[in-house]
Amino acid sequence: MFKSYLNGITDMVGDFAPKEIYSIYAAPNVGKTIYLIGEAINALNQGQRVIWIDTEGGFDNMWSKFAPIYAQRFNYNLANLDQNYEYYRVITPQELSALFGFNIDVEYDKKISTKITSINKKNEGTLYEHWGNKKKDLLIILDSFSSPFKLGFSMAVENFSARADAQSIIFMGIMQFMEKTSATVIMSHHSSMNPTNPYEQVGKVRGGTTVMYYSKYILDFEAQKRKALSDYRHVFAVRTSKAKSWELSRWFKIDGNGYNDASDAEVTELIGAKHD
Repeated sequence: MFKSYLNGITDMVGDFAPKEIYSIYAAPNVGKTIYLIGEAINALNQGQRVIWIDTEGGFDNMWSKFAPIYAQRFNYNLANLDQNYEYYRVITPQELSALFGFNIDVEYDKKISTKITSINKKNEGTLYEHWGNKKKDLLIILDSFSSPFKLGFSMAVENFSARADAQSIIFMGIMQFMEKTSATVIMSHHSSMNPTNPYEQVGKVRGGTTVMYYSKYILDFEAQKRKALSDYRHVFAVRTSKAKSWELSRWFKIDGNGYNDASDAEVTELIGAKHD
């Protein structure tokens, strides 16, 4: 187990535990990757080994900016990365599934429908080759789970059953890897808003029931439309063992130094000052 660097996250989910999947979701540019870079450096500082799986791109610039900031904050020496950290870049569902020892074939027929034509368990997946002998203190960060499916499945059929099947297969591969290595997994997801209801402010996690079923801890990161709160994020515990869904929430401030805990009183004061 290891602790989040944010007290508010610990309040909502407890310590990060082996063999558990933690999911966060948010709209674009809310700061998912910045938060996750902080957890990566924080975990390394607590003796974890970290696997970062990047499916979106643009990671190098974010890492170059925020990894040194978090390293200084946690007093972690980035020179130790070589032996405890590995980065993987994948784009498609096939590449992502291959990391966990599966082969998924996706085909489009003349009606632009989608189906999985074969699912074959490989003897050794890439992660098994490099990390299969690590029995503890291993964190996988998958940023993001959603992106390969947006690219790998036509928008016309993105809700087709094969898409859900492919997601479930990858979750199964992740869970089998966790069982073998006792790894902890934190993954990010895109957020979907309801285009028919502009008053519905809270987004929903992309991936639907597959993500909701297999992720035992789910956090929704919400940016704020009030100008006074533009640097703040309100995070809701959508699923947690600590309380009923949506009953817990915490405030955080995000700036050039990354994420920091914020209080309800701090946010209330900002809102009040804006209306004075």
